[in-house]
Amino acid sequence: MKVAVIVKAEIKNSNIYTTHRSKISYHTDNLFLSEADKNSIEYALGLIRENGGEIDVYTFEKGIVAERILHEALSMGANRAIKFSGVDIYDPLQANIISNQFLNYVRKQGNYDLILTGENEETDNILARIAYGLGYNYYDYVIKIDNSFNYATALEK
Repeated sequence: MKVAVIVKAEIKNSNIYTTHRSKISYHTDNLFLSEADKNSIEYALGLIRENGGEIDVYTFEKGIVAERILHEALSMGANRAIKFSGVDIYDPLQANIISNQFLNYVRKQGNYDLILTGENEETDNILARIAYGLGYNYYDYVIKIDNSFNYATALEK
């Protein structure tokens, strides 16, 4: 089984960054994977333990932010960590660029059996484009999933 996990940093905590005028400064000592992304990696690790295979972790974050969270993902047990950079993923006008870059890369690597993400409200547009481009089903707001791929979403509640 081949699983990809798309991760990002936890930026909702006010200890992670400060703003001054139009500049944002990150406090790298406080940058970690989001809890939802940690859960996605843990789920992928469980699948790999049962079925064999490997986990690739991707991020669209930049600089030290990307390096920090990818190192954390590798320490959790991911096999490979890949950073896509050069585009601002939070700019909706650039969503097509980053999704096409990711699609081209994934097509060259071979398709995945499953692609997981954590909580990605800011980048849902990119994730939906990726799923459509690969011909995958796209499920968001999943709050529960088991090893047989039965799931529940927050939308069902």
